[in-house]
Amino acid sequence: MKPETTEKGPGGGTSGTLSASTNVSGDAVPDLTDRLDTWKEIAVFVGRDERTAMRWAKDQGMPIHHGGPRAKRRRVYASRTEIREWLALQRADSPAETDVPRQSVGSVTQVSTPLQPKSTKWYAIAGVAIVVLAAVITAIVLRRPFHASLPAKASFIGDALMAVDVDGKTLWTYKFHRNLDPAVNARSRARFARTADLFGDGDRQVIAVVPYAAGPNEKDGVEFEIQCFSSRGKLLWSYAPRESFQFGTHDVHGPWRVIDLIVSRRGPKKAIYVGFAHHLWGNSFVAELDPTSGHGTVRYVNTGDIYVLDEIQTSGATYLVAGGFNNEHDGGSAALIDERRPFAASPQTEGTRHKCTSCPEGSPDYYFVFPRSEGNRLLKDYINPIDTINVVGSEVEFWKSEPNGPYIDAIYLVGLEPSIRPISLRYGSSYDLQHRERERSGELRHTLEQCPERLHPSPVRMWTPSTGWADLRFEPNRFDQ
Repeated sequence: MKPETTEKGPGGGTSGTLSASTNVSGDAVPDLTDRLDTWKEIAVFVGRDERTAMRWAKDQGMPIHHGGPRAKRRRVYASRTEIREWLALQRADSPAETDVPRQSVGSVTQVSTPLQPKSTKWYAIAGVAIVVLAAVITAIVLRRPFHASLPAKASFIGDALMAVDVDGKTLWTYKFHRNLDPAVNARSRARFARTADLFGDGDRQVIAVVPYAAGPNEKDGVEFEIQCFSSRGKLLWSYAPRESFQFGTHDVHGPWRVIDLIVSRRGPKKAIYVGFAHHLWGNSFVAELDPTSGHGTVRYVNTGDIYVLDEIQTSGATYLVAGGFNNEHDGGSAALIDERRPFAASPQTEGTRHKCTSCPEGSPDYYFVFPRSEGNRLLKDYINPIDTINVVGSEVEFWKSEPNGPYIDAIYLVGLEPSIRPISLRYGSSYDLQHRERERSGELRHTLEQCPERLHPSPVRMWTPSTGWADLRFEPNRFDQ
């Protein structure tokens, strides 16, 4: 197709965009600033290889000029303006796509697209997509603040909370409006500050167990709050335990002390579980805190202290695990509660002071009570809770500790799949050392090799809603294993 030349204006200029000249063959051609002199230049201009440019000229009528019969070689040249107009016509006439050569960059294949003769509707679609993508990126950026560093650890310094990044650089310090109890960290088992991505957006929040001093004296007690801070140190919410319960005919209310805190990592949703125990009677409960608002819901009540929390996941459910002590059954205890249950209370005898009479209906899926050791019975020591839980796959280890007695670290391994089953009972090395010591002192009249506790372990009592109480028996454990 021939380009249309423009007419000369009165001052020698043009009334359009193209100025015509005449070569020896008499053909109108573009001026030199508009001219492409070789197939290579033409191919580069249209964003294709030379073979494709030649085919477009031959088969599709892309405007190309030749040097004429008097030229020694059949030279070609073309006008940038003519080709632009031709490409525009191609786009308007047909949505069909011409050959698109691909260029490989590393392991990613890129498509060359300059001046591709496609339908203009695809450009409109691409424009809309770019606008939508930009809006989404903007929304994400506005919702999730950018941080060069995120909190990796937080700790209390005097009456302030300080967050540092993974390199130990201080990110922010939050000064509390009340005095903190300086001795609580040393007395409590809870780790008082930790970081977690509560919202699943790559950011990290700080969850702190804040021990406010109730007064100037130690006997005045401590008032605990759970507080959540953004990665920049802004206080997002606070939760203070105000719950009260009735056990038998007795009312039990705060102050409550924090025993343990975990961030759910296995369940279908993010949640914060906090174990609280009564400052005097030892009754306890677990509250589930909503990570967005800090709203608390009581999920479990236990007659006796809770010492430790964890989670275990099976093919059928995710269980909240609460280890501790049961006052009525006088032994270390552990509860497994399907996290889909709205509430559960430890199984206690009706009509006793141990039964929670103000609690709604609900019970654990499994409840265990562990026997006392012979050394614990010998010394008439009261303390023997489950204070450590280790989860490996669908198996859980319960560590029973007797901190004031001679024996520690009786370790019960229980499997949950395909059903509850006892796997093993082991003892820590301190058990053997203490047993030998009691032999020499005459307090025990049998050797470790003949220990009835090792040869005939006392069963673990297990309760389920369907069967009530039953014995879970473990195999004997030799003294040298």
